[in-house]
Amino acid sequence: MVFVDAIIIVVWGYGVMNEMQAIIFRLNDQICGADTSQVKEIKKYTKVSKIPDVPEFIEGAINLRGQVVPIVNLNSRFGLGKSEVTSKTKILITAIKEQLVGFTVNDVLEIAKFTDEDIEDVPDVLRNKTNYYLKSIGKKGDELVTIIDLSKILNNKEIDTLSHKVSYMDFQI
Repeated sequence: MVFVDAIIIVVWGYGVMNEMQAIIFRLNDQICGADTSQVKEIKKYTKVSKIPDVPEFIEGAINLRGQVVPIVNLNSRFGLGKSEVTSKTKILITAIKEQLVGFTVNDVLEIAKFTDEDIEDVPDVLRNKTNYYLKSIGKKGDELVTIIDLSKILNNKEIDTLSHKVSYMDFQI
């Protein structure tokens, strides 16, 4: 009887489509997305305090309800050029290895659903050693949305460096 129940469950689940919800955002002229499960909060851009001796793509840090959160400019990180801070600029807050990190984006456009049919793997020809954060390509009408894995934007060394500097800043608040 248990064997039959297992077969029924497998057959029943076979036709079920998986969906992914993504936060769609703009990075200069690029449309990108990130799985909503990776984003803890979308915050209006606020003044960022500088952190000494960090890579150029790290803008600094903000105080988020008493916690120091480093802010990474995704345009700079991805080599997309400088970006002007406007009233539409947002910060996506996520956790990487238990460290809260904010990612600056030009604008958050929407939250969209993608079915399995709407998502494709990143073609091998586009993959290299520096863009390991590319997760997939989403098709939204005629547009392609680059889905990125926020947890892979910083490498382990960068995360450790930020965690060390942020722990020092916690004493300064």
